[in-house]
Amino acid sequence: NDEFSIVSSDITDGDTNVRADSSFVFEFSKDVYIESAENGIVVTDSDNNNVLTDISYVANTKNKLTVSFPVGLEYNKEYSLKLSKSISDVDGNSLEECTYNFKTELQPFAVGNLECTENNNVVNASAEVRNFSGEEKEVNIFVVIYDGNTLAGGKAEKYVIANGEQDKNISVSLDLPDTTKTYTKKVFLWESLGKPKLIKAGF
Repeated sequence: NDEFSIVSSDITDGDTNVRADSSFVFEFSKDVYIESAENGIVVTDSDNNNVLTDISYVANTKNKLTVSFPVGLEYNKEYSLKLSKSISDVDGNSLEECTYNFKTELQPFAVGNLECTENNNVVNASAEVRNFSGEEKEVNIFVVIYDGNTLAGGKAEKYVIANGEQDKNISVSLDLPDTTKTYTKKVFLWESLGKPKLIKAGF
């Protein structure tokens, strides 16, 4: 049988509540020509932006591919993953085109009172975070400063927030490198540093 098709996958068209740190495995009926898959698998978000992907063989196989997302997916967003007919097996048989539409999970945090102030040549950033994810979470607060368009400094602090913990105050402080300059300040909250997911940005 020369038919080249998808045998199974761990995503279904129409899936919701997909984890933002997901990766997907596709099993094919025959060994896949991976270069064709690297060009033939395209993921876009609901704003029609292409999403950065990494395509690789599952270890010790040639008929299973993992589609992963190096910078993760956004919370509460709709995506479309398309496998085009340009994907082929090692014998040159083409795949029938198919699309998987899915939506990611709701953000498991609430953020309030995000502030960034400057006092005595020190930038102080803070926020209150509520965790209702169902599990303990790591949250990092970053403050960065720019001199024009040039990054002039930054600092981060890591906090572990228990499930159900409400209005946990997190903060970070950064000494200004040059007290004669006026800097632009930005604050970011990220979940995890291993595979970070943006929670909120401000200023």
